[in-house]
Amino acid sequence: MSDDVDRDSNIDDFYQESQHELHYLKHLGSYFASIRNVAVDPNEGLLEIFKLNADKWSSENKARCESNWWVGQLSEFFDESPLAKCKYNMISAVHSMYHTGDLEKTFIRLMSMLKENGILLIVLSGKNMIHQTHRQKQRLPASYRYSDKPKSLQISELAKKNGFAITSVELDIKWDVTDLFDEKSELGDKLSDFLTMVAYFRKTAPPEMKEDLLSFWRSLCSEGEDGRMRTQAGEKIFIFTK
Repeated sequence: MSDDVDRDSNIDDFYQESQHELHYLKHLGSYFASIRNVAVDPNEGLLEIFKLNADKWSSENKARCESNWWVGQLSEFFDESPLAKCKYNMISAVHSMYHTGDLEKTFIRLMSMLKENGILLIVLSGKNMIHQTHRQKQRLPASYRYSDKPKSLQISELAKKNGFAITSVELDIKWDVTDLFDEKSELGDKLSDFLTMVAYFRKTAPPEMKEDLLSFWRSLCSEGEDGRMRTQAGEKIFIFTK
């Protein structure tokens, strides 16, 4: 979370991936004389990485950056931290809203924590290769997880239902999945496990299933001039205001 003390501005970010939030801090630091930052994540290792990077940035740029760290679930932060009772100018959730137990309850709570003219910034994936794989190939064990609408669509419907203004921007980001089509690639093994959510998929799946999926994955990719195979990440940035 960030606070411009000299301008009486309080900006609050919930962090999931340190590289994105560090990017935010650097830009905020170019506009505000002082930043108050609060990071919430159940993964202590991720928080530690972000803390080290934020401290390094603050020291090198002589920025006034006050940080608070909460190791735990967002629901625990809501219930236990006095910071959850504050109002903020900005709250961000980068690829974290998939993991909330009750999406509507979490979304409404975050919106209630905004100051007047505050913004809630959420990054989510829509119909990317993972989602399409499980929607189209329902023989995969984890396909049931993708039977609902994508979170990106659910969050848009929640905003409209509750009368919040919404702006969305689709990001032109592509995943390089070239190794997926190289049967000798260790990275390709890991990519296939990641996409199917099946451990050692290429070593254990029936040959016809592997061929079927490879053909399907190729249909979702385009080959660049450099010979690399890429697919759209399907990521969107949503900005919500009251």
